[in-house]
Amino acid sequence: MPKSKHSPEFRAKVSQEYLDGIGSIQFLADKYSIGYSTLKGWINEYQIHGIAAFCHPSNKNRSRGNSHGTDDGGLEATPCSQER
Repeated sequence: MPKSKHSPEFRAKVSQEYLDGIGSIQFLADKYSIGYSTLKGWINEYQIHGIAAFCHPSNKNRSRGNSHGTDDGGLEATPCSQER
């Protein structure tokens, strides 16, 4: 699967904006130039798993407790790389 051009933090931020009532899915999709279906999927995953839903796309069916470890290539720590 190709790597997303949007960071896990960005996907969580936009999903949280929807959950906070800042705008509709269509409004936020237009604001950030994201497909409606893509954003709807992000929101659904974020409601279930939090930011962990975006950390390991190839393991999205695994339980949250199993998604740990990092492969950050020496980059700054992110919420995904800090999970246990």
